[in-house]
This record gives sequence, structure tokens and C-alpha cells, in this order.
Amino acid sequence: MVFTPLHRELELLAMTPLDQYLLREAIRVGAREQRDLMFYETPHAIAAALARDLCALANRGGGWIFYGIRAPDGVVENLTPCQPITDIDHTVTQVARDLVTPSLTDVTVHHIPVTPTGVVYAIEVPYDDQAPHHLADGTAPIRRGTTPTLEYLTDAEQHQLRLEARNFSAWRAHTIPALIDEYQRLAPIYGGATFVLVAVPTHRLLPEITTQKIDRTFSDVYTTDYLEKGYDQNLIVLYFSDNPINVDDATLRYQAETETGSWASSRCEITTTGIIRFAIQLGGEKSPDDADVAYLGQHHQPEVFPAAGPAHVSHVRLELTLLEAFASVLSLQERCFNSDYDLWAGLACRREDEPVAIRRMTIHESGNRYLGEFLPVDDNSFITHPQLVSARLPLDSTVNEKRGILNCMCLGLLNQSGITSMRLIREAE
Repeated sequence: MVFTPLHRELELLAMTPLDQYLLREAIRVGAREQRDLMFYETPHAIAAALARDLCALANRGGGWIFYGIRAPDGVVENLTPCQPITDIDHTVTQVARDLVTPSLTDVTVHHIPVTPTGVVYAIEVPYDDQAPHHLADGTAPIRRGTTPTLEYLTDAEQHQLRLEARNFSAWRAHTIPALIDEYQRLAPIYGGATFVLVAVPTHRLLPEITTQKIDRTFSDVYTTDYLEKGYDQNLIVLYFSDNPINVDDATLRYQAETETGSWASSRCEITTTGIIRFAIQLGGEKSPDDADVAYLGQHHQPEVFPAAGPAHVSHVRLELTLLEAFASVLSLQERCFNSDYDLWAGLACRREDEPVAIRRMTIHESGNRYLGEFLPVDDNSFITHPQLVSARLPLDSTVNEKRGILNCMCLGLLNQSGITSMRLIREAE
């Protein structure tokens, strides 16, 4: 499974095969060249020209070159299939290795049959951290601009790109704790217990995605593959009634924040470089001896508790919140951000010394609703210092592998309070 800029422009999931049907959809909608997407009717006749394009894509963070597509003025018009070339894989990899410095070692050629004797070739230039790359004459080409053009990096730009590429790992190590801490600090504002999830791409993404594309994707999240059969498949936790806020040109924020102590507070921020953060209030305060009923339908209302003890969170609501945040990250990853992701999730409290109680619930069907009743709280339910759980989410993982990742994260949260099994999230096979 590969996620190409063509998938992104056509708003297709990464699981959509790179085949002739995807190419014909590109013709139908008139897909355009991008900074990381190039079209040619025929393969490069001169090795130096191929090296220039490979180098230009590598310097902008990776990209794809398609042979066998007619695109006058950069707009896909038709397929012009190539005759099979027996040594194209060797030729491309040799050019990438010998004519570009530092060498591009992971360039891949994908063969896409479109007629009995015709092929479209797609050359994948992956992201690497060795930029800037140079040609034999010492120049460093790059693709950039809203109407992509080939330009050359100045010495100052090469120095800046070198620093950004080399320091990305250090940037992540420095920035990720701050990203998590900032959202954990919303818990004292929200009151009770707050669920926090932070997702950060494993490699540097350039801001190719618009905030409008992010908004469309975030509004079209599905959970069917990850919920046990029989439960409501609609979103019931991550509901933001207001339009998103453009914090700046690169950050979109969804929020539903009310006065301190309300159950309704939540926030999500997504940047055009792929950073995704959630803070969702899960519980208020409750005396451990009180009994409650929760509605688990599309319009259920979380409980509002008086300030009388530790924050109480139903394990059902915790599962649903993790599930929907996880599904949102998946949707954005598969439709917008071509990268593996590192995830961190956990609970944050109003005060550092305040314990959280994750409450078990029984669930039974009542008409068109599922009702959940809290079971009595016990000492094992209290978490004095909630711990973050983390996971790596590969872009090319299967649905079952994604379920396994979600299972591990969910059990990692529930086990902190002695709960050893999930109720609503489907187990990996």
C-alpha cells in the first residue's frame, strides 16, 4: 500500500490501489501537478534530466514522477502508456545513486499496467534526512511555488535546509513533551479528568495540505472497523458544533469550551504539517457511593457531577473517546499526511495530586438506546498518577494491525485502574 500525492489530490484513502482506475480518476477530475507530483508522457531521455528531477523532489521532502501521462500545462488530460522497459528499475536507481549527492538509495519504480502492452511508470522519491542534495555541477534544484517550477537553492537556503533536516529528530525530542504538556494543562481549566491524545508524524512534512482539506477530512471520520458489532457506528463523543478557527495559516482548531466544571469542554488542533492534538473532558466530580446511568446513543449526555471527590470516568466513555480520536488520526493520516505517526494518550487531572477513578459499567439495550450503569467503585479504580501510553502507527498498516495498536493503547489506559478487557472496541484477530 502506498500513499501518493495523487491519492491526496483525489482525496482517496491510502488503501486505494495505485492502478489504472486511480489514474483514470485523475483524468476525470483533471488532477494538477504539485510541488511533489510530476507528469511526463515519456521517460527522460537524458540521465542528467532525470537526476535533476529526482534531486528537486528530494530537496522538497520527497515526491513522485509519473511516466505515461499527458498533462499539458500541468493538468492531467490522458494516458500515454509506455512500452515496457526491461531495465527501467536499474536505470532509475543507478541515476539516483550515481548522479545525485548524497545518493538517493531508496528510490522505487512502480509498474502500473493500463493496456495489454502499455505501462505507466511511477517513480517514488521518499523523504530522507540528507538534504540538501546536489547534482554533479554543485547546484541544488528544488520544486516549489503554487504553480510548481524548478528553481535552485541559494547557499543560505541550502544551509537552512541542512539545519532543518539534521535537526528534525532534535526538534521532535524537544517539542513533543511541550505539545503534550500544553494540552494536559487544559485539565485544570476544564475540571475533572481530561483525555489527551497527541499525534506527531515521524518525518518532516511540508505544508502541502490546506486547512480546507483538513476540515473536510476531519468531518468525515468513520469508526465502523473498530467498534464491536451492534453498537452505534456514528460519532457520539467528538462533536464540535461551531466552525473551526484558523489559529494561523498553518493551524486549524475545533473547540467546544464552556465555563469551568462543565462536561462539554473539548479541543482539537491540526496543523498543516501533520501535528494532531485532542483534549476531551471526560468526567466531573462525584461521590464514590452514588449510582448513575449513562446513555450510549448518538445524543447521549455525559454525567455532570458535584465537586465531592476524585474525578470519575466511565470506561465506556474513555474507550469511545480514544476510539474516535484514533479514528480521526487514521483518517487524516490516510487522506492528508504521508507519514508514520507516533501517538501518546493519557488522562490529565485538575491537580497533580488528585486521583482519577475509571468506573466499570454494565451495558444493556433499551429500545434504540444502550444504557450503561456504573458498578461500585473499588480501591483498584483509583489512579494517583495517570501514565501516558504510546504507539507507532505505520501508514501502511492493515486494518487488523491498526486494531491491534488501538487495543494496546486502550488496555494500557484501562489496566491502570485494574480493568483488563475492552467492551466497545473490537479486538484484533
